[in-house]
Amino acid sequence: MRNSFVIGVDIVYVPRINEIICSKEKNSFLKRCFSQKEIDEFLKKRGRGAEYLAGRFALKEALVKIAGNRKGIKFSEICCLSSGKRPSLSFYGETKGVFRKYEISFSISHDNEYAFAVAIGRRKR
Repeated sequence: MRNSFVIGVDIVYVPRINEIICSKEKNSFLKRCFSQKEIDEFLKKRGRGAEYLAGRFALKEALVKIAGNRKGIKFSEICCLSSGKRPSLSFYGETKGVFRKYEISFSISHDNEYAFAVAIGRRKR
């Protein structure tokens, strides 16, 4: 049996995220789209919070593309934290079951007004 790979990519406009976090939608957006640990990390980012959130949001959208749809996926159950040079990725709740069948590699990048993420899922045997 040969290896099966799935790729997901997404790009997010950082000023749009900044607009949301400067609005009355901020709390509901954070709660709906990010884990509490991500929110705590975001609150420590001085001046780069929108960029941080945009990168995580792009990663979550890329992961949805690996799964093929949003069924059983809650963004707040996907947690991407900074841990040294390479961020770590964890899944919780029902979302963990969706991604259990994959080994996932990912990368997040930022360039001025855009955050980009790519995720590669390799089906486990």
